[in-house]
Amino acid sequence: MEVIVSTLGTALSIGEVDPEETGSLTERMNSDPLWNPIVAFSLIVFSIFYAPCFVTVVCIIRETGVGNGAFFSIGFNTIFSFALSMSVYQAGQLLTTGL
Repeated sequence: MEVIVSTLGTALSIGEVDPEETGSLTERMNSDPLWNPIVAFSLIVFSIFYAPCFVTVVCIIRETGVGNGAFFSIGFNTIFSFALSMSVYQAGQLLTTGL
């Protein structure tokens, strides 16, 4: 999960940010109008199911002897995690807004 913290730190520091301002990541996230519990949960779902790490991909290639299984694993897991996280987000929006 350290990937999420570093990615959010980078993403929320892009743009008009004063380098002298030393606010915490929590403060930045709380002040961002687009950040809410539904987005956070969708991000968690995506990060659980997204493509395997590089070491896993290498192990798949070494065990199978070909790269097809590894590339399938990367593609399938990324598409699956994106579809699942978008479904979670849409369901959360539907439940909270009632549309």
